[in-house]
Amino acid sequence: MGRALERRARIIVGEIDSAQRELDDLVEARRGKVVVGAGPVFGTMILPRAIAHFQAKHPAIDVTVIQGHMHETLPGVKTGEIDCAFHSAPDDLARYDLAHRVLLRGQVPVIVARRDHPLAGKKRISLKEALAHSWMLPRQPDFLRVRFEAAFTRAGLEPPRPVIEFTSVMSLPHFLIENRQLVGFVLDTMILTELKNRTLVGLPVPAFGWTVDSSVIFRHGVALPPAAERLVAEVRAVCATLTR
Repeated sequence: MGRALERRARIIVGEIDSAQRELDDLVEARRGKVVVGAGPVFGTMILPRAIAHFQAKHPAIDVTVIQGHMHETLPGVKTGEIDCAFHSAPDDLARYDLAHRVLLRGQVPVIVARRDHPLAGKKRISLKEALAHSWMLPRQPDFLRVRFEAAFTRAGLEPPRPVIEFTSVMSLPHFLIENRQLVGFVLDTMILTELKNRTLVGLPVPAFGWTVDSSVIFRHGVALPPAAERLVAEVRAVCATLTR
C-alpha cells in the first residue's frame, strides 16, 4: 500500500513543481525555470548551443539539464519533475503514457577506429571479420548497444564482448586515438569533428546500414510549459543546422 501511495505522491509532487515553473514563467516579476533530461547526442552536441540562444532571448529563465540514459530521465518526465527529455524514442513509449516529436533525423551508426587500424583499408567488412577485433561499447542498458548486438544475433553470431565499456560517449574518441587495436560503435553525430579531420575513420560494415532519429519526449496529453516549448523550438533550430 505504501509503494502504491508513493507512486501517486511522486506524480502529485511533480505536477506541483511543473505548475510552479509554469506560473513563474508567466509572472514577469519572478524567475522561471525549465528542467530537461538529455542523452549524449543532445547533451553534448545540441543543448549547449540551443540553451545559449534560449537564454539570450529569455535571461530570466533558468535551465536545469539532467544528463543520463532514458531509464534515468523518463521516470522524471512521467511524474512531471522533468518537463521533457531528448532521446531516441523507444518503440514502446506509449505504454509509459509518454509521447514524442522527432527533432533530428537520419543519424548513422558507424563502426569507427583509428585510420591506421588493420581494418581501415578494407572496402567491405563482414560481421564475422569485425568480431575478431577488440571492441569498446556503451555499457548496458543502452538502446544503441541493444541494436548493435541484435545485428550479430540475426547473423547467427555471438555478439562481441567489449574489452572496454563506457557510460560517457565523450570518452570514446580518446580511447580509440590512444589504442590502434580498438574498434568502437557510435552515432556519426557524436564524432563529426574526428571524422572530418580523419583522426578517426568509419569502417564499411554493411550490416549496420540503418539510421536513428532523436526526439523530444513529453507526457502524453499534457502541454509543455511555455518556457519549455520555447526551449524545444531552439533545440529544433539547432538540429536543422545539422541536417542541412
